[in-house]
Amino acid sequence: MKYLLALPVVILLFSACSNTDPCPNADHPIEDIFSAFGNDEEFLSTRDYPSETHEYSFKMLTDGVICSVGYLADTSVSNYIIQILDANGATLVDESIKFPSDVLGFRPIPDVTVLANETYTIRRICQEYPDDDHLSGAILKADNVPIGTSILELPFTEGDISITAVGFYGKNEFPSNAIPRIEIGFEPN
Repeated sequence: MKYLLALPVVILLFSACSNTDPCPNADHPIEDIFSAFGNDEEFLSTRDYPSETHEYSFKMLTDGVICSVGYLADTSVSNYIIQILDANGATLVDESIKFPSDVLGFRPIPDVTVLANETYTIRRICQEYPDDDHLSGAILKADNVPIGTSILELPFTEGDISITAVGFYGKNEFPSNAIPRIEIGFEPN
């Protein structure tokens, strides 16, 4: 009997450490882009683009709610600032979040109501890092294309999301041929 009483505690502890999306009905439109193009010979999915800030602006093609954010952290970075802004630059989310460094992990955020065809920006900021080698973040980029040259024409639409702009700020040269992998958990209405 004492083993049965301990079982709920073990399950609760295991679920608190889970890297699955805390939004049970969420779609993952950025993951869909990486899945669709990550195996294309013209593109390369990589985890090694160092920059303090990665961001992209996007439009969802349906109304819904963003309820989580997913990211794969560098091993030496404890927390990232995640921001979501509306088209006017108003901050909808500004959270310091710890992500796992071994798998893509989703974390809950305050719900953000998203209207179809309105522009939003999601931003990942790395403020605490030991050196430039630890600013890395996953990107999907055009392979064998020099930095500054783009075959990713914007807007870039796949499924229910349209990427309208990308940005990398703070360190190094900035690719115009890449999309940062900052995942969103999106529940369509």
